[in-house]
Amino acid sequence: MSNRRKSLAGGIGIIGLVLVGAAAPASAVDPATEIGAYADWTVAGSAGAFTASGMLPPSTGFAGPISVTSDSITLTEASGASAFLNASTDFGAEYGSSRLQPYLTIRPKTGALAPTPPAVDDPPPSRTVVDLGATRGDDWGFALGDVDADWVFVTAFDDAGVQLPVEALGAMTPANSCAAGSPKPSSCAGPGPFTDIPRWVAVGTLPDYGITFAPGTVVGNFDDTSGAYLGFRPDPAVRRIELLYGAVNGSPLYQLWLAAAAAKTTITGTVVLDGGTPPPPGTVVEVDDAAGEPVRDVNGEELQVPVDENGEFTVELPQAEEYTLVVVPPPGYTPPEPVTVDGSQAGVEVPPIAVAPVVVPSSPPASPPASPPASSPAPASTGELAESGANIAPFIALAAGVLLVGAAAVVFAAVRRRRAAPGTPPVDGPPAGPQGEPRSRPPSDPTSGS
Repeated sequence: MSNRRKSLAGGIGIIGLVLVGAAAPASAVDPATEIGAYADWTVAGSAGAFTASGMLPPSTGFAGPISVTSDSITLTEASGASAFLNASTDFGAEYGSSRLQPYLTIRPKTGALAPTPPAVDDPPPSRTVVDLGATRGDDWGFALGDVDADWVFVTAFDDAGVQLPVEALGAMTPANSCAAGSPKPSSCAGPGPFTDIPRWVAVGTLPDYGITFAPGTVVGNFDDTSGAYLGFRPDPAVRRIELLYGAVNGSPLYQLWLAAAAAKTTITGTVVLDGGTPPPPGTVVEVDDAAGEPVRDVNGEELQVPVDENGEFTVELPQAEEYTLVVVPPPGYTPPEPVTVDGSQAGVEVPPIAVAPVVVPSSPPASPPASPPASSPAPASTGELAESGANIAPFIALAAGVLLVGAAAVVFAAVRRRRAAPGTPPVDGPPAGPQGEPRSRPPSDPTSGS
C-alpha cells in the first residue's frame, strides 16, 4: 500500500469482517470453588527472537506450558513487586491481586524512537504471539499494562487458526491501576491523580497519530505515565492471541499478565494441646507445596495461617497434588511433626494436631555426702619438696628461729606493761607510800663515813 495513513488492520485483514461465531466470555471466578492463579514465566532468546514458557497450576485446566514468541528488542520476566494490579482493580477482583506475581515486559522491536506517525510495515511493529495450548481452562484472562505512549493491536484465533471477532477477546473496562485502592504500586510516581486511561477501539475506527486504528486496538494518550491498563477475559474458544505493538512517543514498554481460575481446595483443621484444650495464642500454620517450597503470601513472605482462640484454622489454595502443614507454636511448646494432606480435593479436614509444652527435666534427689576415706599417716618430713627434690630444712629452721624471737619479744612487752600498770609496785623502785605515792628513801647521813 502506498498510503502511509493506512489502517492497522491492513496487513492482516479487517477483523470486523470475520464472522466466525463465538460464545459469550466465561463467567467470573466463583470464590466458593475457585481461586485465581498467575502464570510463572521462563524467558529465553535474545533481541528479535525471544521465547517464553508460562506455567499455571494443573487445577486451572492448563495441561501444558503456554508458549510465547516475540521479535521485540527486550522481553523479560518481572517480579510484580513494584508494578501490579491490586484486588481493587477489575482484573484483580477476578483473579486476585497480581502483587508479587510474575508478568512479562515487552519493548518495541526497534531500539530507536518509533516513527511518527508509526506504520505497520515501516518499520514493522513488534509482534508477540501467545499460544495457550490445546488443553486449557475455560476461565482465563490477560491484562495489558502501561499502555500510554504506545498502542497494542490485539487479535484472537481458535484451535483451527481462524481469526475470531473482537468480542471474543472479552475486553473489560480501561482504567488506571494507580488510582485503584490500596496498596498502591511503588511504580506509581507522585500523588496522582492518575487519570491517564487508555482508549479501547471496540467498534469503528479511531484516527490518531496519523493512523486509523482498527477495532481491537488499545491506544495510549502519548505521554509516558503510570498505571494505564486494560484487562481481558476471552471466550473459551480463544487459543492464541497476537499482540502487534508500536510506540508513538519515545521507546516505551508494556506489561503482560496472564491468569486463570484454579479449582480451589479448602483445608481446615484444629490444633490442640495434649489434653484437648486450645493451643496457646500465637500459634500459626505454615504451608509447603509438593516440592517442599513454602507457599508465600502477597507480600512475598512465607504464608502463616493464624490459629484462632478455639484452635481452628482455614486456608484456601489452588488444588495441587499435596500440601504439607507445619504447625509453629510459640516458644515454650514443642512443634508437632508436619502433616501432609491431599491437595487435589475441594475440601480437606485435617485430624486434630497436638502440641505439648516443652518438658524441662527435673533435678535428681540429692544423695547423702560420701564418708571421707580414712586418712593415712602422713609420711615423715624429709625437708624436701615433692617432685622438685629441693632441700628446705635450713629455711624451716630459720623461720622457726624468727618465730621464737618474735614470741619472746611479745611476752617481754606484755610483762613490762603489766609491771607498769597503776597500783603495781615496780620491781626495782622503793615501796609505795600512802595513797600510792612512792616512799622516799631516808636522807643519807653526810657525817657518816663509808
